[in-house]
Amino acid sequence: MESPAVSVIVPAYNATSTLGAQLDGFCRQDITEPWELILVDNGSDDGTGELARTFEDRLPLRVVRHEPRGINEARNRGVSEARTDALIFADADDIVGPGYVAAMAGAIEENTIVGGWV
Repeated sequence: MESPAVSVIVPAYNATSTLGAQLDGFCRQDITEPWELILVDNGSDDGTGELARTFEDRLPLRVVRHEPRGINEARNRGVSEARTDALIFADADDIVGPGYVAAMAGAIEENTIVGGWV
């Protein structure tokens, strides 16, 4: 597997009502560099992890389970799973546009910290 240019980390807790739309958004990315998406299932009991796994054939996705719950702990777990130091964070209830990963990856090349609207 090729090393990713960026790692996108999405913490999720009981997110089945919003996660599908977010993952659909990630499916439409127009980035040419390799990237990875790490979904951290933060102890969900509503099928969040199972829903995410239905996207594994369409995304460079890894689903990891993390407990105890806490969004910052889940983000930290995602960081520990990342295969690169270029990190992008998004939430399970966001919906990213098609250029999101490419734009953030480009900004990371030129800046230490970047942020933006999803």
